[in-house]
Amino acid sequence: MTAGIYDDALRRAVVSRQIPVKAIRAKQYRSIDLGIHCLGKQMYAWATPVVRNKGDVEAVYVDRVFLVRCEQP
Repeated sequence: MTAGIYDDALRRAVVSRQIPVKAIRAKQYRSIDLGIHCLGKQMYAWATPVVRNKGDVEAVYVDRVFLVRCEQP
């Protein structure tokens, strides 16, 4: 699976992270930390499966995205 943040205004990835399916496959939700970033108005978070073998991934569920405001240095 791959998750990240994309900047639509600049048409580039801010961050992208590959997570092995084994590391997150479970009955309960998992948190994925994408780091600290200054976000703009045209940025969005995304998640998608990377399917190599049919049946590896049945679905990807995103329950919520946490954004925490931090002070600017």
